[in-house]
Formats: sequence, structure tokens, C-alpha cells
Amino acid sequence: MTPRRLILPLNFTVVVGVLLCSALATSAAGEESKLEPQRFPTVEHDGVAILDVPSDWEPVSKLHGRWPARTIIFTDAGNIVFTVMWNKGKNPEYNSTQQLRESLTKAAAENMGREIDELSDPETLKGPHMNGFFISNTTPVPEGVTEMGPEDYENFTLGIFAIEEFQVFFTMISREESSPDRLRGLEMFRSARFEAGTATEAPPAESMQ
Repeated sequence: MTPRRLILPLNFTVVVGVLLCSALATSAAGEESKLEPQRFPTVEHDGVAILDVPSDWEPVSKLHGRWPARTIIFTDAGNIVFTVMWNKGKNPEYNSTQQLRESLTKAAAENMGREIDELSDPETLKGPHMNGFFISNTTPVPEGVTEMGPEDYENFTLGIFAIEEFQVFFTMISREESSPDRLRGLEMFRSARFEAGTATEAPPAESMQ
């Protein structure tokens, strides 16, 4: 007896195909978005900054050449760099909203080669334990802004935020504003929190010039 062929309706086939593609995409996205908390100490402070970092990003730690601070670089994530500083002088306005905005706009004007009144308004960056701002520039990155930034990259994002006693300044370079690594970077920074008195000796780090 010849087995009967099972003929599926076209709409059923399409639905199964869509569901399968959706499941594969969800699985891939799940692997891509897996986060792991990592601890980042700074110089002369026993607290740490904790950020939820994508598992496929490998941080490189360096001592900042100008300030008593530690800089973290993700070269495999669209050139994301952040520096952890703290209020060593105990300035009560160090992490105030006004101070954060002023520090960011000044740094953005210097790094983007623009006057402050030519910059776009800072966008708010807020998480459960942090608050700050960032500014994006969608023109080519100025030459010499970062040691790793190709001149043809189109989006340059600078930001600053406060977590307790720490102040964190960051830059991100990407081909476009909607770059997945840039969006993941912003989410990583939103997860930032401070933990006091738990820092152990940081691993050796090269000095940034």
C-alpha cells in the first residue's frame, strides 16, 4: 500500500516557519544579551562600581594618565571606554545634576570640536542606582579623540553619571546611533551600582598616556 502524502495548508506552513524563525532569533538574542555582573575598583578607594556586562565583552583595565582613576576599555564592543573616578576632595556638588551636566557639555565641546551652544541637549541616562546624561554626535569622529577610533566612524557618544561616591565618564564610538553594541553599552551603564568597602587589590594595569 502506497503511503499517503500529507499536504499541509500553505498558511500552516507559513505560521510554522515564522514561529521557527522567531524561536531561533529569540535564542540568539538570549545568548547575545546574557549579562554578568563585574566589579571595577578605582584608585585609592575601597569601594567598587558593579556593572552588568555582556558575557562576550572582555574588559581591559588601565590607569589613567592624568587623573588618579582607573579606565576600562572594551575593544571588542565598538570601542567603549569608561573611567571610574571619585570625590577625593569631598566637594558637595561633585555629583549634583548641575555639575554632571556642566562637566559633560564642557567635555563634549572639547572632544567634538564645537561650541557649547552648538551641541544638542544632553539626554538623561537613569537606572535604579545611577543618574546622569549623554550627548551623541553623528558626524565623523574627530582625529585623535581616542587611540582606537577610526576616523570614518559616524557616531561619537560621551556620557557621565553618578553612583554614590563615584563619578563615571564614558565614550562610545559606533558606525551608527542604533548600533547594537552602543545600545548594549547604554544598558550596561544603566545597571551600574556602588558597593562600599569590598575592593580587593586591582589587577596590574598599564598606564594610559
